[in-house]
Amino acid sequence: MVHKEKQRDLDALIKSNLLANQFLKKTSLVLIWGASKGGERIAEKLIDKGFNVVGFIDRDFKKWGKNILERPVYGDHTSLPAIEYEYIVIATTPGRADAAAILDSLGKVFKKDYIYVW
Repeated sequence: MVHKEKQRDLDALIKSNLLANQFLKKTSLVLIWGASKGGERIAEKLIDKGFNVVGFIDRDFKKWGKNILERPVYGDHTSLPAIEYEYIVIATTPGRADAAAILDSLGKVFKKDYIYVW
């Protein structure tokens, strides 16, 4: 279990480096899609690098209105118009396909407007 947690932290670090170097601008307002451990890990690494993570979006209504890393957890995709963001990082494996399909239907472009890390 200890090695699994270390591996996940290292994975988040590597992916945050990739995001920082290839996809995000330091001034970007980043929204994390996925408010579970994976979303928290990637957000923490991005915050450590100086990025402005504005919050999380999650379909689990039990998380709505709570905070993770002092950032709000918003509702499902219907919350997007009320959130000020510039780039979305999808950090959920079970919801990745649904999140990408929703973002595509809203005219968002993979890699330009959003990317997934898990």
